[in-house]
Amino acid sequence: MIPRSKIDKHDQKYTSIHRYISLLRGINVSGKNMITMPELVALYEAIGFTNVVSYIQTGNVIFESPNFDTATLEKQIEKAIADQFDLGVPVIIRTKEAFQQLANRNPFLGQPNIAIKNLYVTFLSAPPSKDTIEVLQGMTFENEAWEMSGLEIFAQYSTGYGTAKFNNNFIEKKLGVQATTRNWKSVISLHHILGE
Repeated sequence: MIPRSKIDKHDQKYTSIHRYISLLRGINVSGKNMITMPELVALYEAIGFTNVVSYIQTGNVIFESPNFDTATLEKQIEKAIADQFDLGVPVIIRTKEAFQQLANRNPFLGQPNIAIKNLYVTFLSAPPSKDTIEVLQGMTFENEAWEMSGLEIFAQYSTGYGTAKFNNNFIEKKLGVQATTRNWKSVISLHHILGE
Protein backbone atom coordinates (compact mmCIF):
# COMPACT_ATOMS: atom_id res chain seq x y z
CA MET A 1 0.00 0.00 0.00
CA ILE A 2 1.25 3.49 -0.90
CA PRO A 3 1.48 5.79 2.15
CA ARG A 4 -1.18 8.52 2.13
CA SER A 5 1.47 11.24 2.47
CA LYS A 6 3.02 10.17 -0.87
CA ILE A 7 -0.35 10.17 -2.62
CA ASP A 8 -1.07 13.69 -1.40
CA LYS A 9 2.32 14.91 -2.55
CA HIS A 10 1.84 13.31 -5.98
CA ASP A 11 -1.62 14.85 -6.39
CA GLN A 12 -0.37 18.28 -5.37
CA LYS A 13 2.21 18.26 -8.16
CA TYR A 14 -0.54 18.04 -10.77
CA THR A 15 -3.28 20.08 -9.14
CA SER A 16 -1.38 23.23 -8.09
CA ILE A 17 -2.47 26.33 -9.98
CA HIS A 18 -0.01 28.77 -11.50
CA ARG A 19 -0.72 32.42 -12.30
CA TYR A 20 0.59 33.86 -15.56
CA ILE A 21 0.53 36.93 -17.71
CA SER A 22 0.46 36.59 -21.48
CA LEU A 23 1.62 39.47 -23.66
CA LEU A 24 0.33 39.35 -27.24
CA ARG A 25 2.40 40.90 -29.97
CA GLY A 26 0.82 43.46 -32.29
CA ILE A 27 -2.94 43.16 -31.77
CA ASN A 28 -5.31 46.13 -32.05
CA VAL A 29 -2.50 48.40 -33.24
CA SER A 30 -3.03 50.62 -36.31
CA GLY A 31 -6.17 48.72 -37.22
CA LYS A 32 -4.37 45.38 -37.54
CA ASN A 33 -5.05 42.02 -35.86
CA MET A 34 -8.28 43.23 -34.31
CA ILE A 35 -9.47 41.11 -31.39
CA THR A 36 -11.75 42.51 -28.70
CA MET A 37 -10.83 41.83 -25.10
CA PRO A 38 -14.14 40.03 -24.36
CA GLU A 39 -13.41 37.72 -27.31
CA LEU A 40 -9.91 37.11 -26.01
CA VAL A 41 -11.10 36.39 -22.47
CA ALA A 42 -13.71 33.97 -23.82
CA LEU A 43 -11.02 32.22 -25.87
CA TYR A 44 -8.81 31.74 -22.81
CA GLU A 45 -11.74 30.39 -20.83
CA ALA A 46 -12.62 27.99 -23.65
CA ILE A 47 -9.06 26.65 -23.54
CA GLY A 48 -9.65 25.84 -19.88
CA PHE A 49 -7.82 28.69 -18.15
CA THR A 50 -9.38 30.21 -15.04
CA ASN A 51 -9.54 33.65 -13.38
CA VAL A 52 -8.93 35.30 -16.76
CA VAL A 53 -8.48 39.08 -16.68
CA SER A 54 -7.56 41.40 -19.55
CA TYR A 55 -5.94 44.82 -19.32
CA ILE A 56 -6.39 47.51 -22.02
CA GLN A 57 -6.73 46.69 -25.71
CA THR A 58 -3.17 45.78 -26.70
CA GLY A 59 -3.19 42.17 -25.57
CA ASN A 60 -2.40 41.70 -21.90
CA VAL A 61 -4.18 38.72 -20.34
CA ILE A 62 -3.69 37.33 -16.84
CA PHE A 63 -4.86 33.78 -16.23
CA GLU A 64 -4.36 30.68 -14.12
CA SER A 65 -3.50 27.15 -15.24
CA PRO A 66 -2.16 23.94 -13.69
CA ASN A 67 0.32 23.72 -16.59
CA PHE A 68 3.78 24.82 -15.47
CA ASP A 69 5.41 24.89 -18.95
CA THR A 70 5.22 28.42 -20.40
CA ALA A 71 6.39 27.31 -23.86
CA THR A 72 3.50 24.86 -24.10
CA LEU A 73 1.06 27.53 -22.96
CA GLU A 74 2.35 30.00 -25.54
CA LYS A 75 1.88 27.51 -28.38
CA GLN A 76 -1.56 26.55 -27.07
CA ILE A 77 -2.76 30.17 -27.08
CA GLU A 78 -1.19 30.96 -30.45
CA LYS A 79 -2.92 27.94 -32.01
CA ALA A 80 -6.28 28.86 -30.48
CA ILE A 81 -6.00 32.43 -31.84
CA ALA A 82 -5.02 31.12 -35.27
CA ASP A 83 -7.92 28.66 -35.30
CA GLN A 84 -10.57 31.13 -34.14
CA PHE A 85 -9.42 34.42 -35.66
CA ASP A 86 -7.17 33.25 -38.51
CA LEU A 87 -4.37 35.44 -37.15
CA GLY A 88 -0.72 34.68 -36.48
CA VAL A 89 -0.16 36.40 -33.14
CA PRO A 90 3.03 35.75 -31.16
CA VAL A 91 2.41 35.20 -27.44
CA ILE A 92 5.00 35.74 -24.71
CA ILE A 93 4.27 34.46 -21.21
CA ARG A 94 5.78 35.30 -17.85
CA THR A 95 4.98 33.73 -14.51
CA LYS A 96 3.48 35.90 -11.81
CA GLU A 97 6.72 35.75 -9.85
CA ALA A 98 8.94 36.66 -12.80
CA PHE A 99 6.74 39.58 -13.81
CA GLN A 100 6.48 40.99 -10.30
CA GLN A 101 10.26 41.06 -10.01
CA LEU A 102 10.34 43.61 -12.83
CA ALA A 103 9.25 46.36 -10.47
CA ASN A 104 12.56 46.07 -8.64
CA ARG A 105 14.81 45.56 -11.66
CA ASN A 106 14.29 48.71 -13.70
CA PRO A 107 17.71 50.44 -13.71
CA PHE A 108 16.23 53.79 -14.76
CA LEU A 109 13.92 54.24 -11.79
CA GLY A 110 15.16 56.84 -9.36
CA GLN A 111 17.57 58.44 -11.80
CA PRO A 112 17.33 62.24 -12.03
CA ASN A 113 15.27 63.81 -14.81
CA ILE A 114 13.68 60.51 -15.86
CA ALA A 115 9.98 60.73 -16.73
CA ILE A 116 7.95 57.60 -16.03
CA LYS A 117 6.06 58.13 -19.31
CA ASN A 118 9.34 57.59 -21.18
CA LEU A 119 10.16 54.21 -19.61
CA TYR A 120 9.45 50.97 -21.49
CA VAL A 121 10.13 47.25 -21.16
CA THR A 122 10.62 44.88 -24.09
CA PHE A 123 9.87 41.23 -23.36
CA LEU A 124 11.84 38.65 -25.36
CA SER A 125 10.42 35.28 -26.36
CA ALA A 126 13.73 33.45 -25.95
CA PRO A 127 17.35 34.11 -24.98
CA PRO A 128 19.22 35.74 -27.89
CA SER A 129 22.61 34.46 -28.96
CA LYS A 130 25.70 35.92 -27.35
CA ASP A 131 26.84 37.33 -30.69
CA THR A 132 23.60 39.24 -31.34
CA ILE A 133 23.64 40.67 -27.81
CA GLU A 134 27.19 41.92 -28.33
CA VAL A 135 26.20 43.60 -31.59
CA LEU A 136 23.23 45.28 -29.92
CA GLN A 137 25.34 46.45 -27.00
CA GLY A 138 27.60 48.31 -29.40
CA MET A 139 24.74 50.44 -30.71
CA THR A 140 23.75 53.80 -29.30
CA PHE A 141 21.12 56.34 -30.29
CA GLU A 142 20.72 59.93 -29.22
CA ASN A 143 18.13 60.45 -26.43
CA GLU A 144 17.73 56.68 -25.99
CA ALA A 145 19.23 54.40 -23.36
CA TRP A 146 18.67 50.73 -22.64
CA GLU A 147 19.84 47.86 -20.49
CA MET A 148 19.20 44.15 -20.91
CA SER A 149 18.38 42.03 -17.88
CA GLY A 150 17.50 38.38 -18.41
CA LEU A 151 14.71 38.15 -21.00
CA GLU A 152 13.77 41.81 -20.68
CA ILE A 153 15.19 45.03 -22.06
CA PHE A 154 14.56 48.16 -20.01
CA ALA A 155 14.70 51.39 -21.98
CA GLN A 156 14.12 55.09 -21.60
CA TYR A 157 13.37 57.47 -24.44
CA SER A 158 13.94 61.11 -23.56
CA THR A 159 11.93 62.35 -26.54
CA GLY A 160 9.26 59.62 -26.42
CA TYR A 161 8.81 56.19 -27.96
CA GLY A 162 6.95 57.30 -31.09
CA THR A 163 10.07 58.28 -33.02
CA ALA A 164 12.51 55.94 -31.27
CA LYS A 165 15.03 54.04 -33.39
CA PHE A 166 15.64 51.47 -30.66
CA ASN A 167 12.10 50.14 -30.93
CA ASN A 168 10.45 46.71 -30.87
CA ASN A 169 10.95 45.98 -34.57
CA PHE A 170 14.60 47.00 -34.38
CA ILE A 171 15.19 44.76 -31.34
CA GLU A 172 13.54 41.76 -33.02
CA LYS A 173 15.61 42.24 -36.17
CA LYS A 174 18.93 42.58 -34.36
CA LEU A 175 18.40 39.81 -31.79
CA GLY A 176 16.56 37.36 -34.02
CA VAL A 177 13.83 36.64 -31.48
CA GLN A 178 10.23 37.76 -31.16
CA ALA A 179 9.52 40.55 -28.71
CA THR A 180 6.73 42.77 -27.45
CA THR A 181 7.02 46.12 -25.68
CA ARG A 182 4.97 47.73 -22.91
CA ASN A 183 5.25 51.15 -21.29
CA TRP A 184 6.14 51.29 -17.62
CA LYS A 185 2.69 52.47 -16.59
CA SER A 186 1.18 49.30 -18.06
CA VAL A 187 3.85 47.14 -16.42
CA ILE A 188 3.06 48.59 -12.98
CA SER A 189 -0.70 48.26 -13.51
CA LEU A 190 -0.27 44.61 -14.50
CA HIS A 191 2.01 44.09 -11.52
CA HIS A 192 -0.77 45.27 -9.21
CA ILE A 193 -3.42 43.12 -10.92
CA LEU A 194 -1.19 40.06 -10.57
CA GLY A 195 -0.90 40.72 -6.85
CA GLU A 196 -4.66 40.86 -6.27
